[in-house]
Amino acid sequence: MILFPAIDLKDGRCVRLERGVMESATVFNEDPAAQAEMFRAQGFKYLHLVDLDGAFAGEPVNAEAVLSIVSAGSLPVQLGGGIRNMERIAFWIDKGVERVILGTAAIENPQLVIDACREFPGRIVVALDERDGRVAIKGWSELHEETAQQAANRFRDTGVAALLHTCVEQDGMMAGMNVEASVQLAQTSRLPVIVSGGFGGVRDLERIAECLDDNKADIGNDKAGIGGGIGSAVEGGKASTEGGIGSGIEGDRASTEGGVGSGTARIEGVIAGRSLYEKRFDVEEALALCERFG
Repeated sequence: MILFPAIDLKDGRCVRLERGVMESATVFNEDPAAQAEMFRAQGFKYLHLVDLDGAFAGEPVNAEAVLSIVSAGSLPVQLGGGIRNMERIAFWIDKGVERVILGTAAIENPQLVIDACREFPGRIVVALDERDGRVAIKGWSELHEETAQQAANRFRDTGVAALLHTCVEQDGMMAGMNVEASVQLAQTSRLPVIVSGGFGGVRDLERIAECLDDNKADIGNDKAGIGGGIGSAVEGGKASTEGGIGSGIEGDRASTEGGVGSGTARIEGVIAGRSLYEKRFDVEEALALCERFG
């Protein structure tokens, strides 16, 4: 399983939000490329990167900061925020981004997901951000009529590499993740899921393993690429993991084990953000646990 350190960009700086509220932003580093290098030095293998301003604007806003991270080559990157057409997907992949995350665009234009998966197999992740039981779009500022499960069903056979499932109410709060909801989403959608929102530390990783065991499910990044989305808990921490984005690009990147019929779910990884920046958990311990999960 992959532990992803998260960098969220606002006004060119690394920030963390609480429940997606822009006014709650706390700046943790003025230099995003330097922060990415710090994560690499701590032992992380992949990076979760979001252009927050772009998510609200509907187009890239922090492109310069993103390019500084990607061009430095410290870590392979999965990028989201304001990417809503094929031209921008192609642009970022051409610049060296390993995976592109589609959120609002995926919900409003599912055909884009189909086309992008066909053009860039194994390199498209769909973000399903959930608030009050519905999918939140446009920087989490609006609620769509669908639930995350209903939306996931539409992408089951499109070839997406993974679903990124975020519980908005818990994001940035470090009070624990909605593990059960993410595992259920993986089980019913038959797609690998990255868990995000509220990562507090090692106990969340243990809960994922326990929940998967209860559901006879799988953990890890077998063939599908990236891992999981800890988000708030990763920055400032010490966690590392093996496998992930790079390994997922070999072979059939979009494939997964099990599914609804077999009762099997698979969690690829977790996003860590604020708890990582604030050093609320032992990174080495967390990374070792993820590696043990496989």
